[in-house]
Amino acid sequence: MFATVRRYAGLSDAAVAAVGDRAADINAVLASVPGSCGVNLIRTREGLIVVTVGVDESSLVESGRRFRAWIDDQIPDFRGAADPEVWFGPVLIPSEERPVAIVARDLVRAARTDEGEL
Repeated sequence: MFATVRRYAGLSDAAVAAVGDRAADINAVLASVPGSCGVNLIRTREGLIVVTVGVDESSLVESGRRFRAWIDDQIPDFRGAADPEVWFGPVLIPSEERPVAIVARDLVRAARTDEGEL
């Protein structure tokens, strides 16, 4: 199992809100990727974090491609967003019920450590 974390910074509140409003549509698009295991969208002070989990690297590459294509087509306020910071790697402690929960928990811990309390 592999995970990718994409951090989009500098997004307008309208862009982030529009993404949140269409979360079910985004989930449907990414769930159609062969090997996809899930997606979480996390709103941050600076923008948005997208965490995807898949069975292999190619499923995550395709998830990233489909996310960006869909978002550029459906959310006009997102079109000008800079390329995200991206982290990728194997999941070391998979959770059968909620594999993304571990990644999100650790990401929040890292944010608290780097930037103070949320």
